[in-house]
Amino acid sequence: MPEPRIFRLLLFCRASLLALTICASHSLFAQAPPATQSEVPPDDKAYREAILLLDPQRRIDAMERFLIDYPQSRYAAGIPNLIFGWLIKDGQKEKILAQANRIIDKAPENAKSVAYHAVAAKLLGAGILLDEAEVFAVKAVSTFKEGKFLELQRQSYNMRGQTPPPDGYLLRGFNSTRATYLVTLGQVYLKKGRDAEAEKAFKDAHKASPSLEAASIGLATVVAKSGDNTGGLSQTRSASNTISPVPRARIESCWPRSSQAPAARPASPPISPLTRSWIDTSVGAWPC
Repeated sequence: MPEPRIFRLLLFCRASLLALTICASHSLFAQAPPATQSEVPPDDKAYREAILLLDPQRRIDAMERFLIDYPQSRYAAGIPNLIFGWLIKDGQKEKILAQANRIIDKAPENAKSVAYHAVAAKLLGAGILLDEAEVFAVKAVSTFKEGKFLELQRQSYNMRGQTPPPDGYLLRGFNSTRATYLVTLGQVYLKKGRDAEAEKAFKDAHKASPSLEAASIGLATVVAKSGDNTGGLSQTRSASNTISPVPRARIESCWPRSSQAPAARPASPPISPLTRSWIDTSVGAWPC
């Protein structure tokens, strides 16, 4: 057994060595640079800086530069539509039309109808370039083909490793989309005072998708403008299951007080965004 003096010496040496080790470790830790924070991707930074610009033209110019610098960015696909909306607010018709054509030209062939409809709907909502809106709306309908739609839907299911549903099921999606395009076309015709063409578009839309609220409202609007109270009441009654309370009340306010109002019906679901847009752009302009 070691003597007490030797034991104390060994203990002192061990304690000194431990202290030196701790000191060295602390020194190395103090000298080490802090952990680097995750850097913001350059396209994120550029997009945020551009979107926050207050001057409309500077914002548009910055977004155009963004598309040149970062064509593969996740933000790139939506920027042309953003620019289109800003130009519409600014009212520069030549630039608006140029941007509309740019959006359509860049759209894939299997999405041309979507691009045509999106452009037509925005012009309709702004109440500008209605002649051009009509052209785009007509092309949205004419380029939307049943056979191509079914083919693309089947491909989509197969790519996900799923068995495509029966064509009858897929056709519901086709008819619903086609009806939406027809309603937009009917709204453009109605804005331009071409009520007969508007009525045909709304009827075609209603036939394609009987539950589409906007088609029923469009038909009732045409009848209301014609002054045919009997036909208007009949149309409103027949569409009572597809028109929500707010637009239905607006339609019924067009009938003379002496006319018999349609029977009450159960409450309907909330108004869809498409219908609200329809009310804002067309129903709100009714003279009654």
